[in-house]
Amino acid sequence: MEAKLIRIFGARQHNLQNVSLDLPRERLVVLTGLSGSGKSSLAFDTLYAEGQRKYVESLSVHARHFLEQLSKPDVDRIEGLPPTLAIEQRAVAANPRSTVATTTEIYDFLRVLFARVGVPHCPRCGREIQRRTVDQIVGAVQAYPEQTKLMVLAPLLRAATGDRTPIVKRITREGFVRARVNGRLCDVKDLADVPAKKRADIDVVVDRLIVRPDGRSRLADAIELALAIGEGTVIVARADSNGRAAAQVDTGGGASTDVNWTDETFSERFTCAACAISLPDISPRILSFNSPYGACERCGGLGTTLRFDEQLIVPDEALSLAAGAVAPWSGGMKKDAGVYQKMLQSLCGAFDVKPDTPFRDLPADLRRVILEGTRPADLKRYGVEFEGVIPNLERRLRAAGSDAARTNVAAFQSELVCSGCRGARLRPESLALRIGKLNIHDTTRLSIEKAAGVFDAMGFEGEAAAIAEPILREVRQRLQFMNDVGLGYLTLDRPSATLSGGEAQRIRLATQLGSGLVGVCYVLDEPTIGLHQRDNERLLAAIRRLVDIGNTAIVVEHDEDVIRAADFLVDIGPGAGLHGGRVIAAGPAQQVIDDPNSITGRFIRGEYTIPLPEPGDDGLPQRRKWRHTDFIEVIGARENNLKKVDVRIPLGVLCAVTGVSGSGKSTLVSQVLLPALRRRLGGGVVAIAAPPVAHRDTRGNGQKNGDENPVATERSDENGRLEAGNAGNGRLEADTPFNRAGRGLAATGVPTPRVAGFDRVVGAHRIDKIIEIDQTPIGRTPRSNPATFTGVFDEIRELFAKTREARIRGYDASRFSFNTKGGRCEACQGQGTKRIEMHFLPDIFVECQECKGTRYNRETLEIRYRGKSIADVLDMRVEEALKFFDSFARIKQGIQALSDVGLGYIRLGQPSNTLSGGEAQRVKLAGELARGMVYPMAAGTVLPNSATQRTKLATHTLYVLDEPTTGLHFADIQTLLAVLNRLVNMGNTVLVIEHNLDVIKTADWIIDLGPEGGDAGGRVVAAGTPEQVAASSGSHTGRYLRAKLSP
Repeated sequence: MEAKLIRIFGARQHNLQNVSLDLPRERLVVLTGLSGSGKSSLAFDTLYAEGQRKYVESLSVHARHFLEQLSKPDVDRIEGLPPTLAIEQRAVAANPRSTVATTTEIYDFLRVLFARVGVPHCPRCGREIQRRTVDQIVGAVQAYPEQTKLMVLAPLLRAATGDRTPIVKRITREGFVRARVNGRLCDVKDLADVPAKKRADIDVVVDRLIVRPDGRSRLADAIELALAIGEGTVIVARADSNGRAAAQVDTGGGASTDVNWTDETFSERFTCAACAISLPDISPRILSFNSPYGACERCGGLGTTLRFDEQLIVPDEALSLAAGAVAPWSGGMKKDAGVYQKMLQSLCGAFDVKPDTPFRDLPADLRRVILEGTRPADLKRYGVEFEGVIPNLERRLRAAGSDAARTNVAAFQSELVCSGCRGARLRPESLALRIGKLNIHDTTRLSIEKAAGVFDAMGFEGEAAAIAEPILREVRQRLQFMNDVGLGYLTLDRPSATLSGGEAQRIRLATQLGSGLVGVCYVLDEPTIGLHQRDNERLLAAIRRLVDIGNTAIVVEHDEDVIRAADFLVDIGPGAGLHGGRVIAAGPAQQVIDDPNSITGRFIRGEYTIPLPEPGDDGLPQRRKWRHTDFIEVIGARENNLKKVDVRIPLGVLCAVTGVSGSGKSTLVSQVLLPALRRRLGGGVVAIAAPPVAHRDTRGNGQKNGDENPVATERSDENGRLEAGNAGNGRLEADTPFNRAGRGLAATGVPTPRVAGFDRVVGAHRIDKIIEIDQTPIGRTPRSNPATFTGVFDEIRELFAKTREARIRGYDASRFSFNTKGGRCEACQGQGTKRIEMHFLPDIFVECQECKGTRYNRETLEIRYRGKSIADVLDMRVEEALKFFDSFARIKQGIQALSDVGLGYIRLGQPSNTLSGGEAQRVKLAGELARGMVYPMAAGTVLPNSATQRTKLATHTLYVLDEPTTGLHFADIQTLLAVLNRLVNMGNTVLVIEHNLDVIKTADWIIDLGPEGGDAGGRVVAAGTPEQVAASSGSHTGRYLRAKLSP
């Protein structure tokens, strides 16, 4: 039988060097190689793109119009390629309505489940509500014992006050003569005598009858009439067993006796008889927070509202009103600051309080009046009228006549949990549907692991079982698949925008597992990202399941476990960029590992290794030393799943935060530590977040998107200690500020950061600057490139402007920019290419015929330096440019940094959107190296204790990297570590969140969180040197680390 193969002929996409290759179908195929070697070019830009193109071309012209179409890859032909699906690490859309449950379609199944078998309850009193037809009501009443005396009543008013005359006239006109007020019978005419101010429940007596077999028709008529009058609700009152008891007739005047009755309420709608609250018709749409039928009316289904935040208005309660405690009236609106200060002083006089009193020590009434304004009672008591800061800001926001004015006022807004739904997103009526004790919001608050247990134990009987079982099967299956790929710690209501790229990719993988497709070629991009070594086996089992049912899995991966598990391994290289793009070895995994030409094989065989630090006198690796007075300590961190932990982070070292997925690493670093430090750097005022770009230099700026959690009240003392009040237990409470998915505005119109739950942070004054470096693109358009990002291009343009010919023509540096008019080619506006719309075919980009792809006009290109035009320089590889500009120190410094991080093969003008994630991260690192100290400190240097002494040496920067090894080969990790150690040797601190054992083993200090993910995590399992963590019996990281530390 002929082998099933995917046959590639002449692939030349990007840096691929005319690759021809046969890949087995229905197998696990792994592509590996250095960052930038061409793995993604082969997997995604060739195989996936061609598979998608062929599929789209098989559709009608009309259908193609609605689908995204990929350009044809540069390949001669591909044979045997099945339909392709890509599961990438693409950024998750920042849609605040998207959650884990909606992404996986679990929420859709839950909506149907709760709508079909959920039990409705009254939103106010919590009583169970049932809906019955007339026949069902008659049948229930006929089941009473024979000869039971009955009254059929129609409810008219509940707890009503006011004139009853209209009611009396109405029911008298309709022929009724008896009514019941607050449970006591009276004549209809006597209703007018009930005091208007007295709250009354009023029912009209429709009929009195006795239960007997031949009375069914009369009973049905009475019930139908009562339902019509009572708007779907009827009350059947039956006499007690002896048929009589004393009762007073309350008419507001007289009294008489009657029989004691027991009520039973029936409804043909979902109506609570006690509260007179009716539920809407129950359908899945009332359980959707994206539908007007289900979404909370106050927040529109977002769970949050944008309101002025008291903690932003008064960020430091230690300040007095005279010292500017009210931020909007001190610095935010400077032109009116004097007027507002006089108003506040006058207000203090009315309350007999000195203006220099700290805000936190002001009387509660005065604090309320300052923020909310005076009430009528305040005016009478204190004799002063005051608008209030919040009403003032609301008025200014409404009256703002420009974006600048609007943004300035909106700086003091935060997203607060909706006080209507308390973050549940749904109407009260929607939340009144329950299965057991849980409503749909309670269910989505569960972690995937806990939800799996709940739904496994859930069972129904009879008709409900027939309805629920198919739904439960789908939900259980999806939850199990997400558990299988290591996502059991995520909650179902987790916003998609807060997921890492690895988590989002594994969710898509779990969704595909649940789809059951066969004969598909799945292309995966590093599915192990963000996954602890312990969870690799479960992930591999999930991918293997896809293959076993008849699919092909092509995985771009560097993880050794995945490489060894491959049915077919392809090593691409030997280098990166122009030095790569060739197949070095291909075949069964062990065959490639044993190949002497394979760099990957050499690392796995142990010929090449990432070395440990040099051993000391005790034979152990010599780690950097740090003073026990040089540290930052987070005390009482309790955000998300953190269990009020105390964590000490040493300074001047390479520190790794480790732990299984979901153990609390990102929460500790990104949601607790960094926002607190940024607030300190901002001088005690909430820092302004940087725009959502890849590299964020934050002297008080920038923050990763946070989850929905409470804010803590924070202040800073003279010693740099940050203190924060307890904002809760990590759960949402009403009116609790937080910032989710980047939607709270600050003074730049970007998200306002929030500080999470913790007691205090000690040692914040020891940090001068914070820089986060991640793998997001350095630019969103082809105009951004390594030269512009590192600042080298500015110096190069200045150099060209100083040439003799440029000075004669009067050209300045701006002439050599391809972003502005003057020097650029106007035919393509400096793009170098033109986009041609093909309507029902994919758009194509063709080289601009005017500038031939150089981006500049002819006059600009005539200016040359050492025979090279500005376009020639941008086309140079880094290693070539390093020699060309050897005599220009300021230019060479940036280019040298690019070379030092292993990017000698890329072009200076290479569009940033063509860089891989690993390349983008290294460009950012190069930018930091170019701006760093020229004379690095030696390894092992102890930082001075005094902040003044340290400043004399250098600015102390805290570099934070989240999974910096993403997309990096073993050899790339070695280069990355050299750069990180260089930053530390400059006198800085590098803090990495990492799972890669090669990075962890070379760290100076490890903080290991766990022991598990989700609720079972959030504790410090071990902290110390790698050797100390490896010796910890309770650390999963330590268990895998031992083998790496063994000689």
